[in-house]
Amino acid sequence: MEKFAGMLFPHIAAGLAIDRPDGYSGHGAGAMAHFSEQFGVCLLHFATDAKPPSAC
Repeated sequence: MEKFAGMLFPHIAAGLAIDRPDGYSGHGAGAMAHFSEQFGVCLLHFATDAKPPSAC
């Protein structure tokens, strides 16, 4: 994750990575309802706020 962030984030206006949160596994974990309940509000703010959050 550090290598990815170091390469990408200097070149974009904002970035947010949710990197392997506890309780989730596999490629489809982000499609789980619990993922949306846990991170949905933060992701909405990241996508819509003038100054997005830097962490969830």
